[in-house]
Amino acid sequence: MTAQAFSTAQLKYIEKRDTHATYTDWVKARNLVHQEDDIGHGGGFLLPVQNFALDYWAGMLERLRRSGKDANIAMLAYSLSDIATFPTQLEQTVAGLKHILKLGYEPADIVLIGDSAGGNLIFQTLLHILHPVPTVDHLGLPNNATPLSKFAGALAISPWLSLTSAAAESYRENRDVDIITDAALSDLGRVYLEGAPLSAYPYVDPASAAPVTWFKGIGEVVDRVLITAGERESLRDDIIKVGKYVKESHPEGTTVIVQKGGLHADIFLDVPLGHSPPVKLTDDIHEWLEGLLR
Repeated sequence: MTAQAFSTAQLKYIEKRDTHATYTDWVKARNLVHQEDDIGHGGGFLLPVQNFALDYWAGMLERLRRSGKDANIAMLAYSLSDIATFPTQLEQTVAGLKHILKLGYEPADIVLIGDSAGGNLIFQTLLHILHPVPTVDHLGLPNNATPLSKFAGALAISPWLSLTSAAAESYRENRDVDIITDAALSDLGRVYLEGAPLSAYPYVDPASAAPVTWFKGIGEVVDRVLITAGERESLRDDIIKVGKYVKESHPEGTTVIVQKGGLHADIFLDVPLGHSPPVKLTDDIHEWLEGLLR
């Protein structure tokens, strides 16, 4: 199998909808109640959430509820990179989290979840708390030493953590195997970073631009961190690198899983491919979430 590289223009032509439209169509097709209140998904910051991701998380939510966990999902429909670039998506994430906290939820009630570009946004958010971006509202969590003042967890699935470099060996090794290529990633990264100052790079490009010391104190911001990568995905080595950074600063609370034979964020194919039982990584994520939720 050979991975197909598309330009950003081609990708945008293929998928003309935004996340709001995708969600609306998904709800209608399944006769569900439309719930909208004026947290991240993948898509290289250019593409909206996809139906298979909504199906996946709906299935995960049902599974958690069957095991006695009371959980809900809030999804952030952030601006795509053909409209706005850094730090707009971070600003929207901070605003969304502040809204949820104003509703009465504690940080300890919240698990941040994102895949691919959404996983990047998770790291932007955590690093913003540690090193505030001057132009973005601060998301300080008071009394960070107490259990209730930090997020319950952060789950980054195949996070895209190097927007400026494709030098890691996994890009060459998996170029003809993974569903996304170094050429496509470079194109998407160039669009997202257009006009961004160098000071932005440690937030959006932590595998290449952030020192390990930037993650110091992350255990005071989030209680548990789960980072996943596919063994055969192009981003694998960058994900493992940042995972080591996080684990060095938060050893007992950080887990890094490399999915055997896995591609980029391929767990979302569980539903359309009808995997039963689901792939092991889905079970691992369920077990991790089950242990976090109160």
